[in-house]
Amino acid sequence: MSASVRSQPCAGALGAFRVIELGMYGSAPICSMLLADFGADVIKVEPPEGDFYRQLPPFERGESHYFMSVNRNKRSVVLDLKTDFGREALGTLIATADVLVENFRPGVLTRLGFSYEQCAKINPGLVYCSISGFGQTGPQREEPGLDLIVQGYAGMMLSSGEENQAPFKIAPAVPDVMGGQSAAYAILAALLARERSGLGQFVDISLLDTSIFSMQLVYLAQWLGSGESPARNGSGHPSMVPMQSFRAGDGRWFNLVGNTDRMWSDACKAMGCEDLSVDPRFATNAGRTANRQQLLDILEPLFATRPAQDWIELFKGAGIPCGPVNDLAQAMASPQLKARQMLVDMPHPRLGHVKTIGIAPKLTATPGTLRRPAPGLGEHTEEVLREVSRGD
Repeated sequence: MSASVRSQPCAGALGAFRVIELGMYGSAPICSMLLADFGADVIKVEPPEGDFYRQLPPFERGESHYFMSVNRNKRSVVLDLKTDFGREALGTLIATADVLVENFRPGVLTRLGFSYEQCAKINPGLVYCSISGFGQTGPQREEPGLDLIVQGYAGMMLSSGEENQAPFKIAPAVPDVMGGQSAAYAILAALLARERSGLGQFVDISLLDTSIFSMQLVYLAQWLGSGESPARNGSGHPSMVPMQSFRAGDGRWFNLVGNTDRMWSDACKAMGCEDLSVDPRFATNAGRTANRQQLLDILEPLFATRPAQDWIELFKGAGIPCGPVNDLAQAMASPQLKARQMLVDMPHPRLGHVKTIGIAPKLTATPGTLRRPAPGLGEHTEEVLREVSRGD
């Protein structure tokens, strides 16, 4: 990439846009990385001590994989916003930008002189996106909203796992990832609106809001319909049976979906248990849901008689949705993810090369690209400040 990104933009779909990221942890860096993957010039403004993720193991020769995983395709500028020089330099950057993304607690940037209203005076076309745990309004707006806190507050932890167990944290950082993705598409919507109005706007992203939104397909629908929190069903679905994991005879687990009555009938035929498909308790999905445990008492010992791969092949042969329950290493080694290029190597100036997750959305005309690894702390400070002083 040219030292002057403004004069020679990337050919990607977002190559004409400059994004200033004032981000720590996961949500804001994920948002700006999604924009960077499709060509945006993302300038990550860090304090002198750097993003906290730089300190998190595992390390590879001093480089944090946490940090590298969400900061590729960016340039790093170190500015101390407690100093006049740092604030002046940030103001100059904002004047050249299309987007600012930040995930400080509400009020922090206002105290530093960079609220949306203050930034809009510098740059009326700026799209200013704030990501926080609880949003910019409401009685808890100033409280920290880290992943674990939000998962607990949103009801995720008592919707997952088995009944009568301790609260169950969902392993993926759903609030941070969903928050970053929601912010990215909201920013794109605001940029489209700017094409008509010429003006930017403020975008308020709450990790709590996006976490609640992520639950709508299953548990939220149950609550909306009944007014009661759904029971915890482990890997099972509250209103579709069977749709869950089963342990096979070799100790491995597999997932089976026979939720429609046609699929259930075909699954019973494949298992040689046609009587189950006409049993009044199990013939319909409503019946299977009402008599879930009675059905599981039949299926679980049956599935324990053969290895998982046998059942997978049997059900796939019958057109029944079925698949293995992989650990992460098995998933990443699968032929499907290899074909989708979801694990790739990219050059790294200090490590030689580094593995990184591929770009999930596949665009045919303007695909995302991996152009640079996560930057060293302040690696591009001189370069970027020289550019903005020239008006690039």
